[in-house]
Amino acid sequence: MPPTIRTPSPSPLEVLEGYEKVFLALRQTVTDSRAPFLSRLVWYVAIAGYSILNARPLWASLAGRDLTSASLVLLSLPWVLSTMSGVVAHFLAGEIAVKDDLFFVAKLALIDLHKLDLRAHKVNPKLLAGIINDTHPHIAASAKDIARLKKWGDLFERATFALLILGFAWAILGPFLLR
Repeated sequence: MPPTIRTPSPSPLEVLEGYEKVFLALRQTVTDSRAPFLSRLVWYVAIAGYSILNARPLWASLAGRDLTSASLVLLSLPWVLSTMSGVVAHFLAGEIAVKDDLFFVAKLALIDLHKLDLRAHKVNPKLLAGIINDTHPHIAASAKDIARLKKWGDLFERATFALLILGFAWAILGPFLLR
């Protein structure tokens, strides 16, 4: 039987310091991912806005006649809804960023305070678990609020894209149906 090599278990302070490094790296990733998200939203809204302003000649050509105001409204509807959804997603992204920044500062402060306790040999495994799992009373509500807002932000971003795709299909098929 080969000899077993035992490595010492990390101390709670080492665990927390390791978690802090990962948390800071994750924070940078989250911050870096905001710009592409916002850029996509801007492009979606720009495409929809451009289509609203410039699609009328295409629609008239496909319909083979001048379109009524009601037809133009119906043909523009997916583009308008896509634009509105994109604007809502953009505002939600801003709100998420603010709340996420506040959450980051609060969690980092908790980590620092708990490190002081650990250096003073005051070990509280429940507190450590609460910090890592975002269930500590000082950050739990913020974590849930951010998760809720992110779900809505994702929903509105997906709706923006789906309505944009629907707008493309409707821009081609709609004039034939509204003849």
